[in-house]
Formats: sequence, C-alpha cells, structure tokens
Amino acid sequence: MGLDDPKREAEAAAAFYRPSEKVLHRNRRILERLHYEGLRLGVVSNFYGNVATLCAEAGLKPILSIILDSVIVGLKKPDPKLFQLALDQLKLPAGRVAYVGDSFERDIVPAKALGMMTCWMAGDKDQTPPDPAKVDHISAQLEDLPRALRALQSGAPS
Repeated sequence: MGLDDPKREAEAAAAFYRPSEKVLHRNRRILERLHYEGLRLGVVSNFYGNVATLCAEAGLKPILSIILDSVIVGLKKPDPKLFQLALDQLKLPAGRVAYVGDSFERDIVPAKALGMMTCWMAGDKDQTPPDPAKVDHISAQLEDLPRALRALQSGAPS
C-alpha cells in the first residue's frame, strides 16, 4: 500500500480484517446453533488444499462432520461424485440432506440431481434462479439459514 508509517499500516489492515472477523464470528454463532440443534454440518469446497486448516482457525472444525476440499479429494464441483462422497461420509440418504451453496451451477444443480434439498445463497441481489425447480429455498444471507432449514425439514414451502 506504500505506507511508511507502521501505525497507519496497522490501521489500514485493521479496516480490512475487522469487518471480516465480525461476519465470521456472527456466522460461526449461526452454525454453532444449528449444530447444537442436532444438524450435522459439512463443507464441500473447490479450494486449494487448506480449507480444513481455515475451518480449524475459524473455530468451525469441532462443529463440522465433514470437510471436503477439492484439491485433497481430487474432485471438483460440480462433479456429482464429490457430492456423493459427502453423502457417503455423512452416511445419510440424499433426501435427508440440505445443500447450501452460492453457485447455482456448481452447487445447486448437482445437489438437486442427487436428490438433496437445496438452499441457494443468492446474496443481496434479487436473483431468480435459472431453473426454479432446482431450488427449494433462496436466502440472501446466512442469518436466514436456520429458518430455511426448519422449513425444509418440515416440508413447508419457503
């Protein structure tokens, strides 16, 4: 950044990482609540081989039943084999699993093809899915997830 003043450099760095840490702590509390409600959680990610380390550093590893990193397992989303591996490790049938993802093509399409319930994290944009039949719930933010999962579990439209 070209800052010669260590104090200004530290302030600039903090301006970046503090908001990220705030979101991380909020999201961890949401996921912990879901875990303590009895849901089994996992991560399926196209990543670089260190997603398990990042989950551990974020304090998420104790609440995750599975962590699948595409580089580690040698499969990449949207390959249905990666999603099937998650089901196999969870020892659950697809119909009892809700897949939450932010990419319609890489997350929602393959999860729905295997028979999972799907929750598309569409973000703040008012997005319409390319194929609404593949999406069981659309969420703008992670705070919506507990309500969405309860609705999916009960079979109620959301």
